[in-house]
Amino acid sequence: MNTSRDLTITFGYSYAFDNFKIDFDRGRRSVNDRESRTRENALSFRYRNVSYNGTIPELNEQLTNVSGSSQFADIPQFKKDELKILLAIVKEQKREEKYKESALVFLKELYAYGDFQAIYDDALYNIIISIKDDMTKIDMALEKLFVVKKLEADKHPLNGKAVNDYSVRDKALAPKYKALLKERGTRLEKLVGHRWMETQFAEYTTKEDIVNPSGFLKEFKEANALKGFEIFEKSEGNVQKLEYFLENEIIDFYYKKSLNLVNPDLFELKYINKN
Repeated sequence: MNTSRDLTITFGYSYAFDNFKIDFDRGRRSVNDRESRTRENALSFRYRNVSYNGTIPELNEQLTNVSGSSQFADIPQFKKDELKILLAIVKEQKREEKYKESALVFLKELYAYGDFQAIYDDALYNIIISIKDDMTKIDMALEKLFVVKKLEADKHPLNGKAVNDYSVRDKALAPKYKALLKERGTRLEKLVGHRWMETQFAEYTTKEDIVNPSGFLKEFKEANALKGFEIFEKSEGNVQKLEYFLENEIIDFYYKKSLNLVNPDLFELKYINKN
């Protein structure tokens, strides 16, 4: 649909009924038909540089057809359900003022998902920049947390002992030692995962990298668009809630990716003396 200039949407007199299609020829209308149509109240309004005009039945058809066009095919189902209700409300209106008001509300919501794409790009860009700004500080904190557990494990009485050599006392200490090793492993995974994530985020330097992403960022962006839109809609346009959602999801997404791509044994301490 061309939005660079005003357009008048005109739909032909063609209606589909199940498997039958009936075409109506404008030229065969009688003079009385034309006069009757002229006497009907015609309405007109414009939205997004597109003009809608005609009688209420004609406008109903125009709104129905435009909502079913390919431009709006990607609208999430929950939004489509809402739009069905809004369109039904439009079609219930008989007074010109109320009809126009309801139609404009419907059109605003029809375009909402398309409008959301720019908001989504901005929100994703903002949280990536924010995360990048904090990465060095977070990396230091994660390394410190890992080292604390590493030292605890290294100093534990069971460190270096074979299970077959455990004494009765050792066996009593074993559950806590096992839990300690698990926590040390988790902290190491988070440390090396964060460092891998840092290398990935280093590639995102411009807004264009976010608007037209590739690789993992493209996968993340596509996977979270619908949920992000739903959160944005339900929060009545609260961008902070959208950004909070994206921040949590993107960290979790990259962390889980790192588990299959990074070898934790290859880590190096950056900030704390190994001894």
